[in-house]
Amino acid sequence: VRDGETYELLVTSGRSLYRYKQGDLLKVAGFTNSCPIFEFVARRSQVLSLRGERVSEQAMMNALKECANTYWGGTSIVDFTCCASALADKLRAQSAMWPDKRCTTPPAVMGIKTFNETVTTLLFALADRNLGWMESGFSPGLYSTFTYLENTWERLVEDIRLGRISPDLNIPADIRQDLNLLLTPMPRRADELEREFSKGFTAICRRIWPNLRQLKTAASGSFALYAELLTEKYAKGVSIYSSLFNSSEAYMGINMWPGAANIHYLPTFTSTFFEFMPLSEVHKEQPKTYFLDQVRDGETYELLVTSGRSLYRYKQGDLLKVAGFTNSCPIFEFVARRSQLLSLRGERVSEQAMMNALKECANTYWGGTSIVDFTCCTSALADKLRDGTPLLLPHYIVFFELADSSNNNFLTAKQRNKLDDVLQRDVQIYKIERSEIYGIGAMEVHQVLQGTFAALHRYIHETSGSSYDQTKIPKLLLRTDHLKQLLARSTHTHIQQ
Repeated sequence: VRDGETYELLVTSGRSLYRYKQGDLLKVAGFTNSCPIFEFVARRSQVLSLRGERVSEQAMMNALKECANTYWGGTSIVDFTCCASALADKLRAQSAMWPDKRCTTPPAVMGIKTFNETVTTLLFALADRNLGWMESGFSPGLYSTFTYLENTWERLVEDIRLGRISPDLNIPADIRQDLNLLLTPMPRRADELEREFSKGFTAICRRIWPNLRQLKTAASGSFALYAELLTEKYAKGVSIYSSLFNSSEAYMGINMWPGAANIHYLPTFTSTFFEFMPLSEVHKEQPKTYFLDQVRDGETYELLVTSGRSLYRYKQGDLLKVAGFTNSCPIFEFVARRSQLLSLRGERVSEQAMMNALKECANTYWGGTSIVDFTCCTSALADKLRDGTPLLLPHYIVFFELADSSNNNFLTAKQRNKLDDVLQRDVQIYKIERSEIYGIGAMEVHQVLQGTFAALHRYIHETSGSSYDQTKIPKLLLRTDHLKQLLARSTHTHIQQ
């Protein structure tokens, strides 16, 4: 070697290294007894280079020290570091992809049109320990997200540990590239999540997100079942706020009482004009309607809306019950979708009535458990699975899933049939029709295997093209393919086909 020259070091050692490029740059600083002595210059990986110029950290340090001494008041340098502008370009790209950092979900996620949108959203939420609130369109989708997390958390934790979107996740390549730019390895966060998940999933929300205060999701009507399941298990200690009553047609109400036991909405009459049709008028050609100041406490109405979105006296389809007044303005609670009313002989059984009967049976006759979800259809839909010829008197068919029953512990026919008795007691017109010779036949009640409604939710999402968060399971089935999905997972003899 020559005096004054700089070299990169290669080493061969007894540790199985042979001509190993060690990465250090050393400068020959003279000789002693013919043996060269060296001074450390830099790590080769730490040399700045844009066009092949190779600026060492020593050169940069010397320049900084001279500036500090000569031009910056004779002060000293504490420390320094550098980067190339290419790294800053990544930040600008990230900012363009994710301008609002108040939300954990980057906008690029919205381009994923499958269930993997939910999976990716969950991944970014898990990465943020300081999450303060979580929002989802409907509580069934939020509940399904947590059941998915409970079953697949190992893979999500590994993705957080490595700072990546899983290669097994089927998403567009350009979206994957954008999202991977936003992720960095987080081994400490991954370890924390792994510890908490290993303890079980009761109250998991507050254990992995200690600052989480609220889940914002639709929880009125039959969605209340999922809200109850969330607060009983995953979201213990976290409030659920059903903030808005709206649809794709119009904003219709806001919940001004977040902590109340019952969900009530104040109509947003400054953006939408409302009319209210009594149930006795809904089938008339010229129905009578009422304005906000004419509705009566305790009465149920179908809603008509006129909005700035080219809708004029539009039958929105929701049934609302007046639940009182505040400052002379009526407040409402959601009852049901009119299209989801069960009716064979004009009796009109609402999803609320069916849900209440199921909850009472679960609590009183079925071991004090909870209902995960339910849906119904009339026997006319089942007749379509045969040749269309009815075999029995027209009747209701009900499917339900229990929260804490194993797939080997099923209700007996006698236990299931309690639902028919309770509904007759609660809905007088149904009881009358059940007693008629040619009225309504005995209800057919199906308990389904655990996970059935999650699978149906996924099936409807995949076949409808809607986003997973906006997919809803109908409470009145109208399609035979949906009925087949449920029959395939019934715990007892299927409908005769």
